[in-house]
Amino acid sequence: MCVTDESSVLNGLILTHRNGGSRARVVGRPRRASAPLRKQDQERTVRMVEDLARAAAREDWESVGALLKSSFCRYLYEDAGAVEEVLARAPDTWFEKNPRRALARAQVEAVRHSRGVVDRNAVAPYQAWVGAQCEPAPRDVLVCRLERLRLFLLHARYGDASNDIDATIRYVTSVPLDAEGMPDVMPAVLLGCGVGKLLAGELDSAASCFSETIRWASSEPQHPYVSFGRGHLALVHALNERYNQAAALLPEHFVRAEPGTVQHLREQAGLLARLLVSIGTLDSGGADEVFRQIDESVRDGELGWILLHAEAMRGLVDERPWPAAHRLMMYFEVEPRRTGQASFAGAVLRADLASLYQAAGDLRAADRVLGTAWLPPEQPHLVVTRARQAMLQGQPEAAMALLDREEATHSSTAAARFRASGAVLYASSEFALGERGNSSAMRLAASSLEHDGALLALMAAPPAIRGRLFALAGRDEMRIPQPWTFQSRVRLTPRELEIFEALRKYRAVKEIAAALHISPNTAKTHVRALYRKLGAHSREDALWIGRDLDI
Repeated sequence: MCVTDESSVLNGLILTHRNGGSRARVVGRPRRASAPLRKQDQERTVRMVEDLARAAAREDWESVGALLKSSFCRYLYEDAGAVEEVLARAPDTWFEKNPRRALARAQVEAVRHSRGVVDRNAVAPYQAWVGAQCEPAPRDVLVCRLERLRLFLLHARYGDASNDIDATIRYVTSVPLDAEGMPDVMPAVLLGCGVGKLLAGELDSAASCFSETIRWASSEPQHPYVSFGRGHLALVHALNERYNQAAALLPEHFVRAEPGTVQHLREQAGLLARLLVSIGTLDSGGADEVFRQIDESVRDGELGWILLHAEAMRGLVDERPWPAAHRLMMYFEVEPRRTGQASFAGAVLRADLASLYQAAGDLRAADRVLGTAWLPPEQPHLVVTRARQAMLQGQPEAAMALLDREEATHSSTAAARFRASGAVLYASSEFALGERGNSSAMRLAASSLEHDGALLALMAAPPAIRGRLFALAGRDEMRIPQPWTFQSRVRLTPRELEIFEALRKYRAVKEIAAALHISPNTAKTHVRALYRKLGAHSREDALWIGRDLDI
């Protein structure tokens, strides 16, 4: 290769690094998309990119290879454009000598084209090369595992992904922590493992992986993936309705990175967490600001279903359920693999769809969704939605029983009754049964609101107890949307039970009148009064509601 003037090449590469490689659109106060590295770590990273540029300008490809081998993830994060230019200058023979280098080029191309998966034509030779070694380097084994995990997630094989992650974690505990390249690659590997666990619905395990990502990335020198670990951990908290905890992990102001950077691919979790926090704390202005930052890369990404979840929440807050319901129904049709009934995404989004139907007053449609086969029975979002369905049908005992049963069988600390929405619903059920004042359920609901900031949960509280919950939580009262209208506890009189039994047996009003020995007009009046009490609009509705009431 012809050697050009070294200083001009070097200056061009460094200029790309300093001015072009990490351009960003500013929202709020100007700031980098990533959580800022400490000043000494920023300066060290700048020097690293300059060293890489100098080695490439000298055509010292062995030095380039050594630098990338030890700190590739850091280089890719700091300036994928500069790394792309360096690799574009390298001779073909350099790539042919070591499949790791060809994989690095493919990884850069994936980032620059905003793709989450690397070209298999580069991954397969690399995996074969690593597999043929008697004692492969730990970082190479982990990169192979990470690429396999990404393939599982691409094809929505979340169970396989979860099992593979468990094997990866066991492998990590068996290798020296100071092995070459481990400090560079471990944050990326742990982050990928956490995403896999999140998509498999194992939120406790996902949180553990993201916490480990932060710990690894916070070592000396600080790794830039610390911001991604924080954003992903915030997303887990937000999905569990712990909005205050999620907000504490996010920077005060957010900057969207330009496409073609690692930041643009990995910051999406933090962006979605910010959106859920804004909606969950009833910050409409904050939610509007985040919605304006959403682009197709978020909607089409592996976490894109969480955007649909947020839109459903917003539909409830705005008391406009149908637009969000239509979007969900279409999403189920176009993404059947990602939203299967047994999947975490499928369970959460079906709970959302049922909640929207409940808000629209179509309880029969909500019941049909909640009765979908293979839905995980102990999934907290579904449990809360089923309990709310019972409350909407005037069955507070059934609502409490659902929450109690899930708590007894739940395998983690995040049982539905201890989430803010479940706690408020449980207190509302007790209130409907005649409990008043300072019950333990009321105190739990208030403390959940205070601790987690989940004002959205108050939508499930009847107006009669909202003031008490605000007072117990030490908050000033504010307007809370009320998308659902809860039935008072349904108790039928002996005469109403007779009418219901006749309605069950006969379809025609004349037949009901004859069975009860009354006139058709009187029978019609009694049937209409029964419909009103049950919240039914037809004979079929009344029989369906009566079935759930065990009438």
